Amino acid sequence: MLRTILAISKLEGIGDAFFMKHIDALMQGVDYALETLKQSDDRITDVNIEENIEYADAIIDKCAELGIHIIPIWDNRYPSKLREMSDAPVVLYALGNIDLLRNKSIAIIGTRKSSHL
Repeated sequence: MLRTILAISKLEGIGDAFFMKHIDALMQGVDYALETLKQSDDRITDVNIEENIEYADAIIDKCAELGIHIIPIWDNRYPSKLREMSDAPVVLYALGNIDLLRNKSIAIIGTRKSSHL
């Protein structure tokens, strides 16, 4: 299902918010999710998905080459608290020890080039 989701995400105007609207379908498995997504948006067709499968495969292959873990939202390794957020990313890309995702943690998020305002 990961290949399919990555291929669909290549379609213009379809991103994490779209997938989060259909999170229940994604959690049900590939066949149910695919049918639900196709019914919800005319841009999602077998032809459009197939056109973007090469893109999806390239991402998967490059991540494997670099040792990057791809963790889709339906994966048990996906952090449960993150999954509960309304704007959660559908796919996480993680480099390093992904077991740390299960630990309690604190993050400081900011910009590298902050303004004076």
